[in-house]
Amino acid sequence: MIKYSINLVKIFFIICIFYYLYINNHLDLSFLQKFYNNYLLNLTLLILIFSSIFIGSVRWFLLLKSIKSNITFYQVFKIYYISSLFNNILFGTLGGDLVRMHYISRYSWTNKLKSNLTIITDRIMGLIGLTLLGLLSLSIILINYNMTIIVISSIIIFIIIIILFYKLLKFFKKKKYVSLFLIYVQINKIVLMICIFISFSIFLIVHYVTFLICNYIFLFNIDLNIVFFSNFISTLVSALPLTPGGLGLGEASFAFINQNYFNIYLNNLANVIIYLRIIDFIVSLPSLYFFIVYKNQK
Repeated sequence: MIKYSINLVKIFFIICIFYYLYINNHLDLSFLQKFYNNYLLNLTLLILIFSSIFIGSVRWFLLLKSIKSNITFYQVFKIYYISSLFNNILFGTLGGDLVRMHYISRYSWTNKLKSNLTIITDRIMGLIGLTLLGLLSLSIILINYNMTIIVISSIIIFIIIIILFYKLLKFFKKKKYVSLFLIYVQINKIVLMICIFISFSIFLIVHYVTFLICNYIFLFNIDLNIVFFSNFISTLVSALPLTPGGLGLGEASFAFINQNYFNIYLNNLANVIIYLRIIDFIVSLPSLYFFIVYKNQK
């Protein structure tokens, strides 16, 4: 009963968000006809999003192989592909991770705890890649506005945070309070660095797709770095487990950042993220085949 009530509250929350977007001219569903007018561009967007999913499965496969998992790349890809679909329909963008945990426990014979830890590590690598790209786009924006002092200050603060975090890890290691997860992170540093680079590349693709939608589907003519930074914030906010796939949260934050921080007062900005969600959902739909096959194997 409590869970049912919470879901009702979340659905009401989604309705309120989209009502807010609608009355403030951030949303207009008539844009759906654009799917019929941009065949070649839409095909390009679909290919790019699929490539980001494929590259993401490579990242997770590298982490699994680093713990000597017996699982094949094809199995990893199928599980990762299925999880990408559930990321769109479960609350928050972390819902697909629960799906991954379920399947990896069934199809990997190695230490199940370590296998599940690779999913957490995979998420952390993704967050690092996303943050690095977000900071890079913000730095370029600040430089373009001749705010060099702020750029230098931001870099110094970021370096200080990294140093403090590293010192904290060393402290816990010396005190022998380090968890199994931190022990795992200490291993295979080269693999972890490769995974950060892969994560950076994944979000570079996703942000670029957002830019193409923004400037070539809707013709908003917004600077590349502004789109990158706005989508960085939108992705972070969408990760909050409040709505399915962060629905509404990503749209509202994208419109809010563009309007309130970059003074871009354009109607229907939320359409960009909705369009991106539709592309992502279409790409993920074929994974239903793998999901049904796995379900029938029970």
